[in-house]
Amino acid sequence: MPKLEYFLLCESISVDQETNRVSLFNVLDDLHLAKPPKEGDSKPAFILNQFVAVAVFNRQPEDGDKDFEACLKYNLPDNTHKEHKLKFKMERNRQRIVMRFVGMPPVAKDGLLSFDLSVNGEHAGTHTIQLFSESATEVEAT
Repeated sequence: MPKLEYFLLCESISVDQETNRVSLFNVLDDLHLAKPPKEGDSKPAFILNQFVAVAVFNRQPEDGDKDFEACLKYNLPDNTHKEHKLKFKMERNRQRIVMRFVGMPPVAKDGLLSFDLSVNGEHAGTHTIQLFSESATEVEAT
């Protein structure tokens, strides 16, 4: 089974075409939530317009030509869950997988947004983001 080297969420990435080196922009550690929409507003409030999950795995001797399935499950503070899956092979000693997302459901309360990564059903890593509402930030600042 591939061994996880690192797993992060960020707003965007860039991969150099010549060197295959990756640059991660705005790693997500915490987010400040916008005020919830007023009743009657037709636009939902999304906390992230886009984000990218990046994981790098190290090949193990037994990995060979096996197929693997990465599953990213995110757990919202209201206990709802979303899952996204991606199949991959360990084509080299270090394999990078990238999952791009557009839009995330609105979140109405402070708390932890947890992202769990598993490979073939086995937990590989977790990335958490602390959520703060604007009203909580304003109270702390005074």
